[in-house]
Amino acid sequence: MTTQARRKETFASYYKDFLLYLWNNGTPRTIIKSQIYQLVGASAYGNHNKLSLAPWALVENCNSNKARCLNQRGIEFIQGHLQIPLTIVRDEAQIWRADMGTRLIHFQDVE
Repeated sequence: MTTQARRKETFASYYKDFLLYLWNNGTPRTIIKSQIYQLVGASAYGNHNKLSLAPWALVENCNSNKARCLNQRGIEFIQGHLQIPLTIVRDEAQIWRADMGTRLIHFQDVE
């Protein structure tokens, strides 16, 4: 596999801020894409779609205006019932997978 064909994404701390905003202390809410930058920050705005990639799959579009919200996996991750890979890669077949050797993390592991 060539390094050009592989694309890596690592779960970043600003994702935690984004998920906490959506979690809203146990009363999940949505956010429209145009508000992400203002309410959660530029990094989350630029990368929120990455949280929808398998094998993370924590956030999805929820309604006709494509507001973002937690899905069941996202809720389970925040509650500490689900682990996700720290790093995912897109292979030559364009499929996202856990990076070989990456560790699994709980929500509380994210700093």
